[in-house]
Amino acid sequence: MLKKINLLYQFSRPHTIIGSFISITTLYLIVNHFPKSGLHWLQYLTLIISCLCCNIFITGLNQIIDVDIDKISKPFLPIAAGQLSITNAKKIIFTALGICMVTSAALSLYLFALILFITIIGIMYSVPPIRLKNHHLPAALSITIVRGILVNMGIGLWLQYFYFSNLTIPIVLWPLTIFVVAFSIAIAWLKDIHDVEGDTAFKVKTLAILYSPKTAFIFSNILVAAAYVFCIAFTYKQFKFLCIAHIILLAFYSLHVFTSSLKTSATIHKFYMGFWVFFFAEYILFGINVLV
Repeated sequence: MLKKINLLYQFSRPHTIIGSFISITTLYLIVNHFPKSGLHWLQYLTLIISCLCCNIFITGLNQIIDVDIDKISKPFLPIAAGQLSITNAKKIIFTALGICMVTSAALSLYLFALILFITIIGIMYSVPPIRLKNHHLPAALSITIVRGILVNMGIGLWLQYFYFSNLTIPIVLWPLTIFVVAFSIAIAWLKDIHDVEGDTAFKVKTLAILYSPKTAFIFSNILVAAAYVFCIAFTYKQFKFLCIAHIILLAFYSLHVFTSSLKTSATIHKFYMGFWVFFFAEYILFGINVLV
C-alpha cells in the first residue's frame, strides 16, 4: 500500500501539488480575512480537493502524452520508468478529473466553469493537434493564464463573492498575481532547460532549444528579479512586512542564481527544484501577512 501511495505521489509531480496547495490556502486566508472570520473547513477542504485533483489530471495527462520524451529527459518519472502502466495512469487521471468536476460543482457553477476552463487549457497544452507545449510562447502563455491569472484572480474573486457577495479584489492580490505571472513565465522557460535532449528529438520548440539554455536561464531570472523589485515598490508604504520579506527573498534568490550551474542534468534539476521553493515562499509570505 505504501508503495502504491508513493507511486501516486511521484506521478502527481509533488512540487506542483505543493504549489497548488499553498496557493489555494493563501488565497483562502487572504480573502476570508483569517483568523478574524475563522476557517470554514468543509468549503476549504472541498476547494483544495477540487484543485489538487485538477492538478493531478493535467500533470498526469502530460506524462501519458510525453512518455517517449520523458524516457529521454525524465526517465525517473513513474510511466517512463515502467513503474506505472499507461492503463493505470489513465484510471488515475480520469478518476481525478471526475472528483475535481463533482467537488467544484458542489461549491458553485462558477467554480465548476473555472476548473473546467483550466482543465481545457491543460488538455490543449499537452494533447495534439493543438499541443501548446510545442511552441515556447503559447506554452508560457497557457501556464501563465492558469497559475498566474485564473488561480489568483479567478479563485480569489470566487472566494470574495462566495463569502461576501461582492467582487472587490483585495489590494494585496495585485502584487501577488503580478509576481506569480512573472514566475509562471519563468517556470515555462526554465522547466525546458532540463528537457533539451528529449524535446530536440521530438521537435518541441522551446526557448532553450530555439536560442540556448543559457538564454532561457538569463531571461527567466531577469523576469523574476524584476517581479521582486515590483513587489518591493508596491508594498513599501502599505505592507512593511511584505516589503522587507521581499528584499530578503530577492537576496536569497540572487544567491541561488549565482551559485547554480547549467553544466549537468543534476545541477539543472537542482536549480529548478530550488526555483519552486521561491514560488512556495511567495505564497507563504502573503499568507503570513494575513496573520501579522
